[in-house]
Amino acid sequence: MDELNKLLLEIENLNKRIYETDIFIRIHLKKLQDEFPKIWSRFLEAKEKYLNLINATEEKFENPLVKDSKKPLEKLKEKKCKQLYRKISQITHPDKTVNEYLNELFKIAKTHNETGDLRALETIYDVIQNQAKEPSYEFFALKIIELKKQIEISNKKHFEQITSFEYRVAVLYDHGDDNSKLEAEHLFIVKVRQSTDYYLQEIKKYERSN
Repeated sequence: MDELNKLLLEIENLNKRIYETDIFIRIHLKKLQDEFPKIWSRFLEAKEKYLNLINATEEKFENPLVKDSKKPLEKLKEKKCKQLYRKISQITHPDKTVNEYLNELFKIAKTHNETGDLRALETIYDVIQNQAKEPSYEFFALKIIELKKQIEISNKKHFEQITSFEYRVAVLYDHGDDNSKLEAEHLFIVKVRQSTDYYLQEIKKYERSN
């Protein structure tokens, strides 16, 4: 049980780090977008036009039976997360119990509900349900393997975040000194212009072929 708790806490901390890193990147990129509104608006216009052309092309050949197949799945996952979180809360919320262990599980479940981590919520619910049933060694072994896989996935996601171009620019912009800020601005401008040019070229290709 101790190892299981440690793994659940590790996942919670990883998800917090991923969330905080995402916010950090978004905040500093928004500052750069506001600093160079013309360049950014030109990029957005080109991107929107490109995506509209792509969507219009896809709709011509889209199978009506599988249309928007991803969105219902996302909605179903969100619904399952809410249902599980509600069940967990009924057992673990501080208003329902004074058991410190269960209260801690409630905090962890809350974080996973916010991040939409269905597998983690299922694990927490299984742990709660099996407490009274004297869970077997095999149960804990399987849950530990599952949690370790989740940790591996979260670690990979966080690594991708901190090695991304966006994170590098955000760190430089946040550094404070003028040279770092200038480098961040230069990298941002170059990247946005490259992306804009790419979309404009793709639009021209599409228009020539139609």
